[in-house]
Amino acid sequence: MTAEHPHPAASDPSASESSDPASSPASPPAAGRPRPPRWRTAVATLLILLGCLLAPIAATLGWVRAVPADTEAFVAAVAPLISEPAVQDWLVEGTATAIEGSLNVESLLDELFAGLQDAANRRITQATLQALRQPAIDGVRSGIRQATRRIITSPAFASTWEQSLRFSHRQAIAALEDDPAALAALSADGVGLRLGPIVARVRQELIDRGYTLAARIPAIDRTIPILSGPDLTRAQSAYRLVMAAAVWVPIVSLLLVVAGVAVAVRRHRAALWAAVGLALAGLLLLLLLDASRGWLTGAVPAVPSDVIALAHTALLHPVVSAVTAGGLLVTVLAAALWLTGPFRLPRRLRRRMAGWLHRPA
Repeated sequence: MTAEHPHPAASDPSASESSDPASSPASPPAAGRPRPPRWRTAVATLLILLGCLLAPIAATLGWVRAVPADTEAFVAAVAPLISEPAVQDWLVEGTATAIEGSLNVESLLDELFAGLQDAANRRITQATLQALRQPAIDGVRSGIRQATRRIITSPAFASTWEQSLRFSHRQAIAALEDDPAALAALSADGVGLRLGPIVARVRQELIDRGYTLAARIPAIDRTIPILSGPDLTRAQSAYRLVMAAAVWVPIVSLLLVVAGVAVAVRRHRAALWAAVGLALAGLLLLLLLDASRGWLTGAVPAVPSDVIALAHTALLHPVVSAVTAGGLLVTVLAAALWLTGPFRLPRRLRRRMAGWLHRPA
């Protein structure tokens, strides 16, 4: 009689457990965790997208509050432009025109030649004086411009230029804040660069060089217009809005991105996309800032385009540097999140790196 051997499946409990699909490690447990609601992914995507879209606006508003709206920061950025030939030419033309307008060169020389003609008895002498009238006017105007250029292009003029910038900027900010006293001190045409200190320097230089007519130049409180009256009204409304938004828009942008990552089901993946979105937003902002030069040229027609280009570069340098640095930072963060994430290629790289590090010498 042969002995009956029990079937392995009946006698080996481990074998029966391994053959049970419900208890297999590869199979999910019957009572697993509930599936996360889909709304979390949608809400997280929306929050991160809004935060990334607000990031360029937040950076721009912060720059406006830190540089153009701050007198000392503005002067520090713009004062070095006095060494640029385009800026010097613009100031020479504006200052010389203001002096000629206040001095009324043609009327003064007409009075002088009229007295000489009355004293002249011969007709030929009168004709000679009349022929000398226009060259004399041109000579006086040329002398004013030469003296003005000599002063403005001199190294010692930097302090006068800085003084004029500081006063004009403070008055412009006061005008944008709707201060009645400041508006009374500005040109009736709007906001501009104050020429008073510059004209005073040129007047003294002309007197020192023997131009006796320069003693008749009165004190001039004129500005080179930058914003017209209607533009000033619109600028006041925009200024108030920008100053208010510059406080809360950066906070809202940051909170939206953080909230989006916190709400997401896969937070590591959400953080990666948030970093990529911020990097792309920074690149978009840099492109828009570069394109704004052309818009600014059309918006401020009273200032030459080459002067606007120089001021544009000087004023935007802080925000361009900050956005570039921030973009590089979030790009590095995105790369780190990708390398440490649960993606196929990074996992292979990590395994190879671990094998290489633990390889025996």
